[in-house]
Amino acid sequence: MIEEYSIKIEKMLMAADGYLDLNMYAEARKELVQVPNVYHNHHLYLWLMNRLSVETEDWEMAVTISRTLCEKRPDIVDSWVAYAYAVRRHEKISNARTILLQAIERFSEEAIIPYNLACYECQLGNIEKAKIYLKRALSLDMNFRVIALEDEDLRTLREEIKLW
Repeated sequence: MIEEYSIKIEKMLMAADGYLDLNMYAEARKELVQVPNVYHNHHLYLWLMNRLSVETEDWEMAVTISRTLCEKRPDIVDSWVAYAYAVRRHEKISNARTILLQAIERFSEEAIIPYNLACYECQLGNIEKAKIYLKRALSLDMNFRVIALEDEDLRTLREEIKLW
């Protein structure tokens, strides 16, 4: 019975994920609302709720959920990136920067943290710091160069990035 129940929950979560992929937010929410409370602390449920909150620009909810993701799964870099992004949208960039500064050493081999710090520093007008973080991100993963050339947050560095 328990195994049958967890298969049902898994199907709900997969359906919600599919609806999110199709931008069908009401349907995704309907699936997630049906998930029993006992599963609301499960990482996948939280991740899908966060995704729904971001997609529907419910930034207050996204902050709450992504903070919980960081508390429950501090070992997953995406939890920190999601939390910082939600805080950026709901509060301010400097608060988001603080979150990523807490995570940068923990994820020293992940390019996404210094990349986002470069974006935040650039938006805050700290261009030299932005360059340092962006170069660190590129040293970890050169694929971020292509992203950086298109990223509006790094617009002021675009010509310089082309030379790197």
